[in-house]
Amino acid sequence: MIEREAAVRAVEEQLERDYQQWRAVSVDATRMAVIRVEEHELVWIVSWQS
Repeated sequence: MIEREAAVRAVEEQLERDYQQWRAVSVDATRMAVIRVEEHELVWIVSWQS
């Protein structure tokens, strides 16, 4: 399993890419943020919200 910080960083980078794409289409784009990280047997479950 990857490190917790690497999982969070990967999700944050994807959220930023998504935000930039939405912003190109609409000025009402909302930035998302990671709110919770849970360890599972094989993965990190990373939750986010706007």
